[in-house]
Amino acid sequence: MARSVRAEKIEGVKRPVIAVGNDYPAGYLHGAHSHRRSQLLFAELGTMLVETQHGTWMVPPHQGVWIPAGVRHSITMLSEVATRSVYLDDRAARGMARPGAASRAVEILEEVAR
Repeated sequence: MARSVRAEKIEGVKRPVIAVGNDYPAGYLHGAHSHRRSQLLFAELGTMLVETQHGTWMVPPHQGVWIPAGVRHSITMLSEVATRSVYLDDRAARGMARPGAASRAVEILEEVAR
């Protein structure tokens, strides 16, 4: 898993699945943006608020939220937060849940983060 890498730096990577981990201070706002890939965003540590046009989700430690490709979202760190994200291309994300839905993939990501 890559650490401290912005998503735009991995957009062109030719793999179907990419894992990235980042750490953020309390109060950090990751302004509205979208990705070419779908994202499973997981809170390894801390709590964040994820907002999209589909809804708003509070993501506590050891939980995640599904953000399909192209969905604009912003993330507010409500405390110090360590995120783990898995970015999936269209083929790898086929059949995944609607925006914001919990996914069994959260359990897999939690294991990857250890």
